[in-house]
Amino acid sequence: AGLADAWDCQTVEDRRRKAGLVEVRGIVGNPLDDHQPYTWPAEDDWVLPMGHNPWMRQVAIPLRQLSGIKVAGLPGYGKTMLMLAWMASLANRANVQFAIFDGKTSDPRYGDWGEVGQRAMFIVGDNPETAHQRLTELVRLIKDRPSQLVAERGTHKFWKAGPTVTIPLVLVLMDECHNYADTKGLTGKDKQVIESNQRMMQTISKEGRGLGVIGIFGTQKQTGDAIPTAVRDNLEVGVCFPTFTIDAAEAALGSGIRKDEPNDPSKLVDKESNVGVCVVTGVPGLGGQYDRVRVGDLDEDQLPGFIASTWQLCRDVIPAAAPTVVDASTVQADESAGTSVPLQKSTRRRKSA
Repeated sequence: AGLADAWDCQTVEDRRRKAGLVEVRGIVGNPLDDHQPYTWPAEDDWVLPMGHNPWMRQVAIPLRQLSGIKVAGLPGYGKTMLMLAWMASLANRANVQFAIFDGKTSDPRYGDWGEVGQRAMFIVGDNPETAHQRLTELVRLIKDRPSQLVAERGTHKFWKAGPTVTIPLVLVLMDECHNYADTKGLTGKDKQVIESNQRMMQTISKEGRGLGVIGIFGTQKQTGDAIPTAVRDNLEVGVCFPTFTIDAAEAALGSGIRKDEPNDPSKLVDKESNVGVCVVTGVPGLGGQYDRVRVGDLDEDQLPGFIASTWQLCRDVIPAAAPTVVDASTVQADESAGTSVPLQKSTRRRKSA
């Protein structure tokens, strides 16, 4: 307080830059009240831009070797817009493809993601069974990737050469992912489908990292009933928009947020000033700590149109399913019983570009 008075400023903040070096600054106003344009990444820069922090520094999430991102927060504060911005920042690259799960609507044509669906390999609504089919395809892609990488590049390490048109980076965008993973009140086949979804979401978060398949899981509250903890706790970057409770913030950001009052998302619920403000952890330079970010300003009306205009870059790179191999003796038995089951070859084809 004494230093703030001496400098005639509102607050004083300090940040440890490295051993023996502390950065101190006096703040006259609140930098997060300042609106800046969204910063688009350079063509060869593999990051997802966010916005500026209280020190007016740009914050971005590096994509190389990223296990995934969890995005939480109350509705109406900017979760979907940020995820759309991330899609837009990479939509003009032929070496990036998208898979969209819009858990906000039963018919994805009429949801927030409907206008950009042409740029994605597929887009599904909130039906868990339809999502199950598409998650199965993504897991097949992940399992097929190592052999494809070795055949094309001589190594199974995706980021050694990075994304290409034939082996692109795949972003899996799951908005309100709890609709595909919450088993509460379910029994029988419905519960089995959800539990299978959970396992496949876990595969994406654990195995996709080194193979160029990155999941971004958005839901209002990243608790264990909304997203499996085996998925959530493996996602290294946490983004949390305002929440009503510190418990909800902890689910997205980890227990350390309880000791960091200035960055507590439950202190940011004033919608008049904090729409577009979030708290982030897991990005370089934070050392496991937290930072507030004002997301760069975006044109909500023009953003979907820009993404849709890149539809011609969309390619379905999901490999074809392995054919069912039928035992010949079973075929003969079925034929003698008056039915016919064709014997299928055990060869495997990849979808053409």
